[in-house]
Amino acid sequence: MKHLLIALLSLGLAAGASAAGQYGSNHSTSAMVGAYGPGIGGIFSYSIPLNVDGLARSGLGIVAEGQLGGGIGDDKFGMATMVGAKLVFVLNRTTDIYGGLGVGSELLPDTNIGAGGQVGLNLNLDGTRVFFEAGAHPGSNNYLGVGLRF
Repeated sequence: MKHLLIALLSLGLAAGASAAGQYGSNHSTSAMVGAYGPGIGGIFSYSIPLNVDGLARSGLGIVAEGQLGGGIGDDKFGMATMVGAKLVFVLNRTTDIYGGLGVGSELLPDTNIGAGGQVGLNLNLDGTRVFFEAGAHPGSNNYLGVGLRF
């Protein structure tokens, strides 16, 4: 019984220490390419993990993020920004999933303010932080792509 208690306590501490998942405990940038709005494009983002003890003990994390995305296709160019928060569900040391909501503005072709969101999967492949993400920026700029976190 004593060994089981020590094992569970150690597992809980390890989950709490990595509650921000692939975002780590530092600020990070990321770049993604794929389908964006009217055609193909990409997204650049900057993330800041937020330390919330109650969530960290449960293996969850919150990340604040700002994004700038753009895409081109069929003589159209779309561009939007978004600021929001993501809830990260840590699955293990190399994998986590997340979902988030935000508010932002379509910049081109028109200017509109609205809501957006995303869902994604982070993987740590031999020290390289890869992610897959799908979502929507304001102005009907839907996207789906793969990227790297730095």
